[in-house]
Amino acid sequence: MIKSLSFVRMWNVIKRELFLGQLLNPVKLLGLGVLVGVISILLSVGVYSDGDIAEINNSSIRHGINIFYNMAMFFGMCGMIGNINNRYSNKGEMIGWLTLPATNLEKYLSKLITAFIFIPVYLYIMLWISEIIRVLYFNIFYSEYTTEFIYPLTSFIDFGADYRTRFPFMIIVVSYFFFASFIFRKNTLFKVLLSGFVLAVLSVITVSGMFVARLKSLIGDWARGELYDNVYIESISSNSTIVLLQMFAWLCILFLLVWPYFRMKETELIQRF
Repeated sequence: MIKSLSFVRMWNVIKRELFLGQLLNPVKLLGLGVLVGVISILLSVGVYSDGDIAEINNSSIRHGINIFYNMAMFFGMCGMIGNINNRYSNKGEMIGWLTLPATNLEKYLSKLITAFIFIPVYLYIMLWISEIIRVLYFNIFYSEYTTEFIYPLTSFIDFGADYRTRFPFMIIVVSYFFFASFIFRKNTLFKVLLSGFVLAVLSVITVSGMFVARLKSLIGDWARGELYDNVYIESISSNSTIVLLQMFAWLCILFLLVWPYFRMKETELIQRF
């Protein structure tokens, strides 16, 4: 097999993944959109009030629906990415995967692209279908209310002040489900949650230790006569904590996304021989 990277072979693997994962099934997508739409309708029905003007009603609806869509997107990504390799617990499916005319790198990149591009796009389309159904329902059966179309995920991708801390946390959780999908093939959800809890505890201990070490360094400087005012100490402690957390988060993300490549190579060697 030619070892150079081929985008044609990689695209063929991606199409296979999309087909077997039923991401190309429009009936399933429409069904999921309708299901989420029904839930969004149930969440909206009791919020409209005859005594409030249209702006107040829409503001109340927008807040609740945005939270629901954000949660649906986040947990949908975690669940679908975590199950991306479940079918390969079947020996026949594994043989089909091993015999694909593609290199390990092409197979890995196809998984990565499917998980972090096609699955989010799939879920985003599902949320649009849901919102269209919600708006149509209220325009038909509750035409006395002014129903506003809510663009899905407007707050999910909000580049606000806390985005630099919120975004790495979101990515590290989703990346962990991608990482765990290469370890666990059965009872994935329970095993991922359990191992994730253990890793979270270890992470908190590690970051706390780094922060305590930094704090001891500041106290040592103070004891040696290198005095700082309280504002400076609070500022440097806060900044150090943020920097340490961000460095730790991105290092974890790098590990969680790179390690599956070597896991895939190891699995293929074991299965072949």
